Amino acid sequence: MEKIKAIIFDIGGVLTKYKDFHTYMARKFNLKRATWKKRIEPERNLLIRGKISQKIALKKTAKKLNIDEKRIEKILFEGYKAVHKKNPIMINLVKKLKKNYKIIILSNQTLISDRVIKRFNFYKIFNLVILSYKVGTRKPDAKIYKITLKKLKLNPQECIFIDDVRRNILPAKKLKIKTILFKNIRQFKKDLKKFNIGI
Repeated sequence: MEKIKAIIFDIGGVLTKYKDFHTYMARKFNLKRATWKKRIEPERNLLIRGKISQKIALKKTAKKLNIDEKRIEKILFEGYKAVHKKNPIMINLVKKLKKNYKIIILSNQTLISDRVIKRFNFYKIFNLVILSYKVGTRKPDAKIYKITLKKLKLNPQECIFIDDVRRNILPAKKLKIKTILFKNIRQFKKDLKKFNIGI
């Protein structure tokens, strides 16, 4: 077994306590979740992959929701803030891991949600932050994992990737990256021990 050199983390549901964004926003607009998602997801998906400017995305989304562009930007920002809550226990574990390993973020985000992330000081804590909108692709596309490996200059077997969504784990596993499907902190620490990593 190759020595682990880097541990790669998702954000929502792993580094932060996360509530479903679409459910929260649908309630905000008094819509069914499926209706909300149908209206916002085309532009949001393009934003996450960095394929459309925020200005254009907000303009289209505002039109669909019959709301002012500045207003929808504010509501989206407040929504991201509401669904991401601090998880100090997890962050303390990350800081301990940083003493022996490179710690990296790999997450699907937009420019607006990135503003929320900055509130948690992740850019200062982590060695490297890779966000989908900045690299032009998103999980579970294999390309984003390959970009991460290239930036790290490491072999897949030298990395562990942690995510709370199974479909995001599978492409990493196919690339021979070691993976942990995150459920809770107790299980996470137990799974780390399988790779001879103790906290």
